[in-house]
Amino acid sequence: KAVRSGMGAQFRLQFIYINSLADLASDYPENKFWLTSPRADTSIYSKEFDLAESFLVFGEEGDGIQDFSVGDRVNIPMPGDTESLNVAQAATLFLFEGVRRNLV
Repeated sequence: KAVRSGMGAQFRLQFIYINSLADLASDYPENKFWLTSPRADTSIYSKEFDLAESFLVFGEEGDGIQDFSVGDRVNIPMPGDTESLNVAQAATLFLFEGVRRNLV
């Protein structure tokens, strides 16, 4: 059911397995890294957010990303005291914004 629900998208994605963000950054020095964080100054709706030649890095829903030594932080603006969304929902918003602006 999981494969069927993805409608084949999982077969068009490239997955890279790494030990650390530092390793990934050293392997892809020409790429931009966006690290999701509720405390970021950059919003996914700002002109600075660009997915071209970029990696989107999502952390755990509770603690988020612990290593901010690589890349720039980006957030989804949330009203009130809301801290975060489910990581799958957050990824959906990031990718939709990229598609909406033809950034992918």
